[in-house]
Amino acid sequence: TTTNNVVVVSQHLLSLTMPKNFLKALPRARVTARVSNRTNADGTIDIYVSTCSEKNLALWVVLTSGAPGRFSDNAFFLPATTTKTIQFVPFDRHQQHHLAMLQQTLRVEDLSASLLYSSS
Repeated sequence: TTTNNVVVVSQHLLSLTMPKNFLKALPRARVTARVSNRTNADGTIDIYVSTCSEKNLALWVVLTSGAPGRFSDNAFFLPATTTKTIQFVPFDRHQQHHLAMLQQTLRVEDLSASLLYSSS
């Protein structure tokens, strides 16, 4: 990210407690992901990941898909009312079917969803 001529090359979130202790303190985050309708010139595909709440942040947002490739970032922190653009990088950028497969199989999860699921 670039802000005021300062380039952030790495961000790290340090948790001062174990994730299981977030269960009561961390409200459910509403995270959405939208896949671009086209492939970029370099073969990557943009994914727009957003939080939908003005108060709830999302911790350790994880993207998964059945499409063969990797994400430019994963397991990241997403502040409230923020949109982050992630690139999907197909292992074989010359194949054209990756966009449709990514659109059909993309999943987005975060810590709050995992904690709520595991506590029931």
